[in-house]
Amino acid sequence: MTKSLIVTADDFGICQATNEAIEELARKQRITSVSFLLSGKAADDAVKRAKSFQNIGLGLHLTLTSDFCQEKWQSHAPAELIEPLLDEHGYFHTQTEQFYELADSSWVNTELAAQFSCGKSQGITFDHLDSHQGILYGDQGTSFLSVALHFCATHHVAFRFPKRATDFRKVVGHKEAETVEKMHAEGSAFVTAKKMKTPDALICSPVSHLKSYEDLKNYYLHELRRVPEGVTELFLHPSKETSEYFGQTKEWQSRVWEYRFLLDDAFFETLEAEGIQLTSWRNTSAS
Repeated sequence: MTKSLIVTADDFGICQATNEAIEELARKQRITSVSFLLSGKAADDAVKRAKSFQNIGLGLHLTLTSDFCQEKWQSHAPAELIEPLLDEHGYFHTQTEQFYELADSSWVNTELAAQFSCGKSQGITFDHLDSHQGILYGDQGTSFLSVALHFCATHHVAFRFPKRATDFRKVVGHKEAETVEKMHAEGSAFVTAKKMKTPDALICSPVSHLKSYEDLKNYYLHELRRVPEGVTELFLHPSKETSEYFGQTKEWQSRVWEYRFLLDDAFFETLEAEGIQLTSWRNTSAS
């Protein structure tokens, strides 16, 4: 069994600088997959750029909350159909607590279907789904994992649900161990029964622990040297310093470092040394 790695750039469409970074990485074959944030102000630009991509997987980065108070995002479903998911001005809530307090599975599914349909209407053939801010996993509240899994099974797209329970905790967050184990067991049973495409393992960034570019680089190289046989997904949020969001939060500095890391010779050198083959969901079979 080979070691295969899907390298996904999330938040494609959040801003122009991010789109520029992701397009460059795709052109230089440093990534194999992107996830569209269709509520972002640069979403149309991202869709246009993607038309020139070759052998790049295209996914939906389902967005149900706004990242910034001064620049809130709108839904794709009619407001009257998902009213509790929106604030008094018709935008997604900026506080995840508000989302979890008011959200319901039917409304989440309605907005998911609307974003998926929006992408398809613009010529995107999605091959995977993932979740902005981990909302679907219920990091700080109710889990909508069943909504995501059923939707993906119905539409025959992959989902970011790692088969390794230890990696599942990376996306679930602060839930109690017993709850996480139950969620993973139930999800795994569904994935197996429906023969869905999901990664065996995940690599993601522990942003709060990174103090410098060298910290980030060493972390990712260490994780790449531990990649198991099967399909691993490495997901990042690469961007450039020219982004208007750069400097607003510490997390955006790590995005610039991730962009730099993917262009670093050490990235490809480690893949070669470890015998890791790059792939995408469109080239991967269900296991």
